[in-house]
Amino acid sequence: TPDQRIPHQMEFLYLPMSAVLTATNAFDFTTGLEPHLNAAAARGNHLIIRFFLDYPGRPSGVPAWLSSQIACNSYTEYGGGCSPDYSDPRLQSAILGFISEFGAGYDGDSRLGFIQLGLIGFWGEWHTYPHTNYFASNTFQRQVIEAFDQAFDDTRLLIRYPIHDSPNRDFGFHDDSFAY
Repeated sequence: TPDQRIPHQMEFLYLPMSAVLTATNAFDFTTGLEPHLNAAAARGNHLIIRFFLDYPGRPSGVPAWLSSQIACNSYTEYGGGCSPDYSDPRLQSAILGFISEFGAGYDGDSRLGFIQLGLIGFWGEWHTYPHTNYFASNTFQRQVIEAFDQAFDDTRLLIRYPIHDSPNRDFGFHDDSFAY
């Protein structure tokens, strides 16, 4: 819940992809996303959102119908979890389809301040350190970057690292470690 003691107009939210992707190519943004957007707007704020699949120490953000079909790599660091197999074509298709549908419904939505490219890596931070072999291939990373760029023209996008061709796109950059 936002702390009202400090003036602000932005709120940040991590949201599992499973909150909106209910079945193959079936999306429920009304139940999974709208309440968060409406609550932030009711407080006079814009939402910064990052969808995730793997958030250490929390339940998986991979939709249940998909997690039963794909492999994952267990780890104990950061509270533990299971990193999905980003090389699985079913997961890749689900991620790319989600991005396209998200953009079709929400590009230009004034309730959104920024969208972080999330989705892949621990916390959607685009890394799986220290298990670098769990991370998405360069090819798939580029596909995710391209999908977000194609899906969103008006809503501002943020990516953590200036990787691949992202510095040449209309992206901003965010630092998850700014408190350090």
